[in-house]
Amino acid sequence: LKSDQVSININGSGSAAIPTINSQSLNADLSGNGTLQVGGQTSDQKINLSGSGSFNGENLVSKTAVANTNGSGDILVKVSDTLVATSNGSGDITYIGSPTVTQRRNGSGTITQKS
Repeated sequence: LKSDQVSININGSGSAAIPTINSQSLNADLSGNGTLQVGGQTSDQKINLSGSGSFNGENLVSKTAVANTNGSGDILVKVSDTLVATSNGSGDITYIGSPTVTQRRNGSGTITQKS
């Protein structure tokens, strides 16, 4: 999938796998218990997760990322430069890479680097 901007919305229990994205930006909004798995490369990614769903961007290379989880859903991102991560609830945010991280936690969720 090649485009300047890619936007993905999953509501409810849907799931999607996109193995190759090539874009300047990715915006993904998931609500409910939906799942999204993506790969490829993008300069910027913004992930908003509400509910118990999951976002797996382990194979998506990005320079910057904004990751927000509200509820029990989990986010996995790969980012090189800058990560702004917010966990509200019990959802976890895990990142791959060595970015500068700004984090906010409200609840039992964790924000950790994958080793």
